Amino acid sequence: MLAEGISAILQAVERLGANVSMNVESRFARLRDNLRLEVRRAAAAIALAIVAAAFAFAALGFAALAVLAAVWDTHRVLGASMVAAFFTLLTIIAVLLVRRCTRPARRP
Repeated sequence: MLAEGISAILQAVERLGANVSMNVESRFARLRDNLRLEVRRAAAAIALAIVAAAFAFAALGFAALAVLAAVWDTHRVLGASMVAAFFTLLTIIAVLLVRRCTRPARRP
């Protein structure tokens, strides 16, 4: 009688362990799948950001050439100075944005 009760308890514990193991395994599988999906999304976003940055740099270069060509005959130094000042301003803005993004989070 006592042996049957212990046997039933052991079987219940064994079933419980099997259920917990299945649940943990399925959660890890979902976590793995979600992580893989997020890595793919991040890689795609980074690739598109690189392409967008390349087009932006090309556009800035052509805009600088257009400004220089427009003012070359009359105000060469002023045109070159304006282009240099514009790129310097963009550089300062970029550095400030990078500093803001890389600053450690404040702890409350």
